[in-house]
Amino acid sequence: AAYRNYGNFLMCSVRLDQAEVMYNKSNAIAEQIKSNGDVARALGNLIFIHRTRGDLKIMRKMIKPWISVNNDITEARFVYKSWLDAGGELEFVHDSIGSWLLVNKDIPEAQFVYKSWLDAGGELEFVSDSIGSWLLVNKDIPEARFVYQPWLDAGGELEFVSDSIGSWLLVNKDITKARFVRSEV
Repeated sequence: AAYRNYGNFLMCSVRLDQAEVMYNKSNAIAEQIKSNGDVARALGNLIFIHRTRGDLKIMRKMIKPWISVNNDITEARFVYKSWLDAGGELEFVHDSIGSWLLVNKDIPEAQFVYKSWLDAGGELEFVSDSIGSWLLVNKDIPEARFVYQPWLDAGGELEFVSDSIGSWLLVNKDITKARFVRSEV
């Protein structure tokens, strides 16, 4: 039976004992739900569930066909973030994230992908141009701290983000979380 909506997909997907069944149907599902953001969220949640069971290999099989069709849609960030946060291989999502960044590098939500990539030990060079572009647009939003901190923690140059952090501190000096950025600079 084909999965016609997010509810049916999620109900079947969370049944961990049926993961292999999902794998067998994943190509057909990926074709039916090409740009469904709800499915991206569901896949992200499944990665988390499978991580706790040590079943990332199963998730790799499930998300590969989906990523091949949807690698640059905005909602793919849920899959990339979850995969990286679960300890999945950087190489598996490297090219897909590269395609995603070409389209989505400046959106505020890209901060989730940048943070997860850097926290997972991904190369600074791979995201530095995209982060530089993102900072031109988003340097003052409160969530920018989620890019500054991982950049510095990953060994990125302070000079690369210092002007943006200075601007961010001026705009966000009154929010409680600004102290976390101040402590690093």
